[in-house]
Amino acid sequence: MNTQTEPGRLMVHELGRAEGPTLVLLHGFTDSGLCWPDAVRRWRDDYRIVAPDARGHGESARFDPATRGSNLFGQMVEDAVSVLEAVSNGVDPWIRARFRDGASS
Repeated sequence: MNTQTEPGRLMVHELGRAEGPTLVLLHGFTDSGLCWPDAVRRWRDDYRIVAPDARGHGESARFDPATRGSNLFGQMVEDAVSVLEAVSNGVDPWIRARFRDGASS
């Protein structure tokens, strides 16, 4: 699934049980949404797993150079909200998991 955000496209990997509760996996810097093989194996039978490539990673659009230095994290927050809105269909609850990047998260 591709999710359109401003100013570009995000790749969103959907895995697991399509009708299960939604589990959103957010990766850290230098990775992609496919960095969760152990989690996918563990939860694919019970959850609909949604793992986006963060902006500038994997198959997602790159950062807008005009705002890269001043609003990098703002763009990432907007992207995460766009993904959550796209996968929730306005009604489905979701569970979020992420890993820390030390001081950057």
